[in-house]
Amino acid sequence: MPTMLAAQFMDKAHPPEIVVIPTPPEPERWSSVIQLRVLATGLHQVLRARSRINGEYFTSSSNIPGVDGVGETSYGERFFFLKDGSFAEYVNVPMKECFPLPPGLNPIKAASLVYPALTSWLALTERCENLPRDFSVLVMGVTSACGRLTIPLARAIGAKRVIGCARDEGILKTLDLDDYIILQAKSELTDFSKLGHIDVIVDYLYGPATTNLLKTLRPGGKVQYVHVGCVKSEISLPESVLTRNDLTIRGSAQGTWDEQTIGRGICGVIQALLAVDNEEIIVKSLGNVETAWNKTENWIVLIP
Repeated sequence: MPTMLAAQFMDKAHPPEIVVIPTPPEPERWSSVIQLRVLATGLHQVLRARSRINGEYFTSSSNIPGVDGVGETSYGERFFFLKDGSFAEYVNVPMKECFPLPPGLNPIKAASLVYPALTSWLALTERCENLPRDFSVLVMGVTSACGRLTIPLARAIGAKRVIGCARDEGILKTLDLDDYIILQAKSELTDFSKLGHIDVIVDYLYGPATTNLLKTLRPGGKVQYVHVGCVKSEISLPESVLTRNDLTIRGSAQGTWDEQTIGRGICGVIQALLAVDNEEIIVKSLGNVETAWNKTENWIVLIP
């Protein structure tokens, strides 16, 4: 029986370990499932964050972590795919979860960026409506992995002015922003007075900073606010925030999208990423997953 290497959790207290397991049987030719040799798979922050918080690993039934990757068929066709248990040398994936990879998009880049980029892409393209020409965007939590990707994706969709808000001014200065606002240690004291009118707010923070921001909005023009993620926090708004502003409040998180919307979003992200540069991707061997798991860098890709 053919075998392959895969990463597997032995218990909830430790990082995954490399094991040798049977290679999945190759699907029948008539099947709607294809077998892919995994070229790269993303060690996304969300995988590690969920495991630290509550022991959820986004794993397959065999306790193999991973949610996506880039793979190649025996005929040389390359796809970005969604699949639980992607930290392995081979995966069997339904065709509806496979998306052709353009020749100009590096597999490592796709494996690293498509999944985190999808959060802001869906927020901007599915939760926002009738965005004006040359619209403006404020990204709350812009120095996070997803926040940074929101900058080029918003510009690809048509944003002319992109403003970021985060704590680290050193990082803020390095980003392709038109302006930035420094988030104070007591986030409710952050000064948003120079913001002016903003068309869209993509928020990865929530909590007191968001409350403060929405309270300081100035009447005049429609504002579309989208909270992205699953941060367990609350905000409390006075009635005047809603009555004096043309404000739309929506949310976007994993589990709220149907397959058709996710597929549409992935296709859009793949095309947009052709023009996005990222030199911070760190490539590790799948065999080093145990040490890579506890790294804090944003973009880590494992290659079998």
